Amino acid sequence: MSKLSAEEAAREYAETHNVQKLLVDLLQQLIVYKPENPTEFMIETLSRPKGPKLVLLGPHGSGKATQAQRIADAFGTVVLRPAELVQNATKSLDKPIAQRALQYAGDPDRAPDDLIIQLLGRFIDNDEQAQRKGWLIVDWPKTKAQAQALQAAGIVPDQVLALDASEAALRDRVFIDSEREGIVQAEWDAYNKSVAGVLQAFGPLVTLVNVEHERDEVAAALHKLVAHRNNNPSDKSKSAAVPPLPKPSLPSTPKANGSATPKAGQPAAAGSKPSTPKPAASKPSTPTATASKPSTPKAAGSVPATPKQSASKPATPKAQAAPDS
Repeated sequence: MSKLSAEEAAREYAETHNVQKLLVDLLQQLIVYKPENPTEFMIETLSRPKGPKLVLLGPHGSGKATQAQRIADAFGTVVLRPAELVQNATKSLDKPIAQRALQYAGDPDRAPDDLIIQLLGRFIDNDEQAQRKGWLIVDWPKTKAQAQALQAAGIVPDQVLALDASEAALRDRVFIDSEREGIVQAEWDAYNKSVAGVLQAFGPLVTLVNVEHERDEVAAALHKLVAHRNNNPSDKSKSAAVPPLPKPSLPSTPKANGSATPKAGQPAAAGSKPSTPKPAASKPSTPTATASKPSTPKAAGSVPATPKQSASKPATPKAQAAPDS
């Protein structure tokens, strides 16, 4: 066997068995826990059953709550919402942390990042179900700095699932009355402003998931992604790719740079930015090119593409669905 072929065989083995991620995970655990006997610690860590470790992000109306619950039902993962952890901190943690969390119980969105990360770490380390079945953090982190701090604290997901849809599709999915119009628009604007930095911080762990489909179809695609991420890579029978989803029934709002909306389960393309574009202004203007922000593709295997929409004949919009975050 030549030197080149031996290198190719080694590279193929490492990719097939996800050796790089395994070594990175072990190194992170060693740095965080600093065991007296690293060898025994690594053996015990590798022998312990692993559930998925996930972060689920998405704009208002993308279906985060629904899809988080479906993942939890399918895999037994514990759904973690930072606001709820802050509000319930007094029931399960030591007095100093409980007293600090109590200050923000009435407005958990104001809780500082280090408190949220401390609460997440304590829960994950001490909850048996989270240890055995895995965990799913919903709608957090919201900024690049939070994403970096979360990983620096040793809370590193296997996968970051970012739900994505055009603003036109989101408006069709949720009912927005005149009193909430400004609030919801502000939430969309804030998400679009910060999400690129969050995804950049997580790098190859990110997968963009187009949710402009029926909820059951999106749930099936997410299930495939999570199952594939946590299967033994050597078991080829379980590493099924996400099946292509049918064309969405909603026309997408045209984007300034002409790029198509990412398909369900498709990794983020380099240089792309998920967004929910605003409706076209009443007065025509010269399109301005969108500045590209680095977004990182998912490291796992490729996902079959979803058939593209026909730009010339948009389909009739669906009837409004029940509100869902």
